[in-house]
Amino acid sequence: MKRNNLIAILTVLCLTLTGCSNAFLPESRDITNVQLMRTLALDPGEEAQVAVTAAGDVQPGDEGGEAQPPTILSWEAPTVFSACLTMQTYGDGYISYGHVSQCLINADLPERAGSYLLDFIERDFEMRMDIDLYAVMEGWAADLLTETASETQSATQRLESVARDLKLTSQGWPVTLRDFLIDLADNGCALLPVAALQEEEGEATIVCDHLCWFREERLGGELTGEQSRAAGILLGQAKSGAVETTLSDGSLVGLRLTGATVRWQPQWEGDTLTGVTVQVSATADLAELRGDADPYEPSVQEELNQRLAQELERQLQELLDLSQAENADFLHLARRLGVQCPARSGVLQENWAEWFPQLTLTAQVEGIVERSYDVNRAEVST
Repeated sequence: MKRNNLIAILTVLCLTLTGCSNAFLPESRDITNVQLMRTLALDPGEEAQVAVTAAGDVQPGDEGGEAQPPTILSWEAPTVFSACLTMQTYGDGYISYGHVSQCLINADLPERAGSYLLDFIERDFEMRMDIDLYAVMEGWAADLLTETASETQSATQRLESVARDLKLTSQGWPVTLRDFLIDLADNGCALLPVAALQEEEGEATIVCDHLCWFREERLGGELTGEQSRAAGILLGQAKSGAVETTLSDGSLVGLRLTGATVRWQPQWEGDTLTGVTVQVSATADLAELRGDADPYEPSVQEELNQRLAQELERQLQELLDLSQAENADFLHLARRLGVQCPARSGVLQENWAEWFPQLTLTAQVEGIVERSYDVNRAEVST
């Protein structure tokens, strides 16, 4: 009995010494009075403030009633925290940001994009680092939340569809705040998908068909759709996509990209890096053929392979040239070469800023069109 009492007393003393308190935990809330915000939008406010807009999901109707559009709240303040805190005073319910999964960042924000979120997320127990980031290049980020809101769809649902659809074209991929900050910490450069409003059948929707790049959390520039797919290939994010080309006899060919392996080959002169060649082996399926070319003919098969290689090689080379012209290593080539050549990682890091603008960057692609199904012949060619 005395032993049990001693243990209880020691436990209480230990909790007191460690400062444990129920204040460390979030305050309990009645779930019926909680409104979950799912998407944030950050825009420039007046007088160097930030305009924060928060949106929830479509609200189900009460007792079988009609669904209601998502709740959308907005406020301007010097910090994201104070804007979010002020919005929690709206109405009778409690506004929760614990389920925020996406954030739209206006590219015209006057300060560093990540700084608006990082410290707030680090200190707020509700927020998470795996929020998907999207850059908004035209108009206001808040418009993407308000214009797409209806009784059947919210911006959150549309952005979730966008994230899935990005894999179909390989012109972008979801980038979390964690990924964005890791890339910036590496060399000051990072890529983000670009979200934009688009009218479809009289209704507004969100599309994302290319990437942009940041330097030190400020917008550096945009990539084209082809350059974005090239970045996906070089960074291991390209899973699909269409490659269209014309054969020598005029036949139009649609190829479905199915995979790519990438290998970087540095060229050294002593301890000086003079060039880098990226060797890509790309595979594709013959998705469509309009013309008289016979894909079962060896000469046509060889031309298909060559055209696939030529088209991708052109896109990859354009991206490498752009990266070098902007002196922006958003492909994180220095990091990749350092991992590949660990004995020279130190000299790479020390001299990269001087070497990168002078390097000879070359893309080499081997194309393989693997198969084609022909219903008329009821067979698969390889």
